[in-house]
Amino acid sequence: MRLARRSRHTSTRAISKSGERVKQIPLYKFKDGSHHASNDEMPQWNAYIESQLAARNIEGKLFFAKKGDVFIWHSDLLHAGSPIKDPNRTRNSLVCHYLSESDCQKINLDLVPLNSGFWYRRLPLPISPKKGKYRNGEQFPEEAYLARHPDVRAAVEAGHFKSGRDHFLAFGEKEGRGV
Repeated sequence: MRLARRSRHTSTRAISKSGERVKQIPLYKFKDGSHHASNDEMPQWNAYIESQLAARNIEGKLFFAKKGDVFIWHSDLLHAGSPIKDPNRTRNSLVCHYLSESDCQKINLDLVPLNSGFWYRRLPLPISPKKGKYRNGEQFPEEAYLARHPDVRAAVEAGHFKSGRDHFLAFGEKEGRGV
């Protein structure tokens, strides 16, 4: 797909390799009136997108990258990963998301100045340990668990649990909370 600009006064539009114009889907408006994703509204967003794709008879296409390829797209271009069918044939990739400073501030990200921009500090992605992993004395990532789950930290500080580990063993594991 290539991008073409009609004039400097109009927006960019997508055109397929055959020259056919891609049908645009209006952006979904979340409860706060913005187009910024909200985790609690993702089921509604998914239903909206699926209905829009069906109405326009748009099907997903796979992109097969070759070594050294770089694929850059706008965040409003509908995109997703597909399941890995053969773990022996997958490759490493680096995925970056860029946000404006004002968007980061709006969602209270911890910005760290670096050169002429910012990085935002966040916890590593949560993992779901094997059932029973922390029942036999294996080192529990206490601080990471409490940082990830402020409600658990508050319960520990209030004396409802001795530790995050105790909460995880009693409830967190069953609830599927990541560590």
